[in-house]
Formats: sequence, structure tokens, C-alpha cells
Amino acid sequence: MIKLRNYLRYYDKTLFFKKIYALIKEHGSKKIIREALSLYYCLKDQDTPKWLKVLIIAGLGYFILPTDLIPDFIPMSGFIDDLAILTFISKKAGAYIQEKHRNKADGKINKVED
Repeated sequence: MIKLRNYLRYYDKTLFFKKIYALIKEHGSKKIIREALSLYYCLKDQDTPKWLKVLIIAGLGYFILPTDLIPDFIPMSGFIDDLAILTFISKKAGAYIQEKHRNKADGKINKVED
């Protein structure tokens, strides 16, 4: 099992958005982009509990780090582990990830694609 707490130190807002923009421009999987952005907007929500914010920061830190369990540069499979981690955190977040977070994520994706 991956110890997510080890990835807390890798979270950085600037690096997060740099990776998001690169993935969108490379026509990366919208599923992983939407999941990451939805978690980011949930993180910024004042109603999100602190325990969940810590989990989200760790997950986004894992997402940012290019040399994780399956390095991101490996074609076709480099983001499978990232998607698994982000999906796991989304499931733990449950009702805290609201439609407004998903809508903001979709809006950001659409804005960058234009």
C-alpha cells in the first residue's frame, strides 16, 4: 500500500496547474484531469474537513510527482496509478466533493481547451 502521507511535501499549486495544463494540451485523459481538478476545488472549499484536506493534498502531491509507482513518462500506463489514487480519495471524500466542484473542474478544462 502506498503511504500517501509521504507525498504531502510534493503538493504545490503552481506545479499542480502546470501538470494539468500540460495534460489538457497533450489531450490527456479527461477523467484524470477532472478528478484532480475536482479534488483541488474540494480542497479549497471551507466546508471540507481538515482530515480530508490532508488526504487530498497527499493525493495531489502524488499526482504531481512524475516518478511515482508507475512513472508518468511510460506511454499508455504512466497515469494508471495516479488515477487509482485520485479515485480512491474521491471515494473517501464522498459527499464532500459536490457538483459545484465538478462544474468548476469542467469549466477549467473547457477554458484551457479553447
